[in-house]
Amino acid sequence: MPLAALLLLAAADRPAAIVDRREFARGLAAVDASPSDTIALRGERAPSPSFRLGAAYRAWRNARAAITHDAAHPTGDGGDVEVLAEDCSDERIVFTSLETERNALGVAIEQVVAADPKRGEDALAAWNARLAARPPQCRQ
Repeated sequence: MPLAALLLLAAADRPAAIVDRREFARGLAAVDASPSDTIALRGERAPSPSFRLGAAYRAWRNARAAITHDAAHPTGDGGDVEVLAEDCSDERIVFTSLETERNALGVAIEQVVAADPKRGEDALAAWNARLAARPPQCRQ
């Protein structure tokens, strides 16, 4: 039997995971405006899976916003390429963390987005687009 089929069978046998919205919200709040979930995770003694997921999701949202802002508002001081490169690196790191946490918890993208009270209408589309490719500003 192909590996993909075995993985689907294994996933079908385990109960559907849910996001603990209270822990998810705590993770969102712990990240604040940072494009990283590292400090939020260090501040927790034993972060729950939903807390970790919320922190990673908020950090990714913040990193996406930083890329969009910095690409649209050049400083003109000659450091724009470096700033955007750092933004892109932050986004790549936190997106990897986000996908790792989501897969570890076994939840669908839709469940994560639905747990975010401040989600934008494009949140699901943005996540799916990111799965397909890096942000356009980071493809250089």
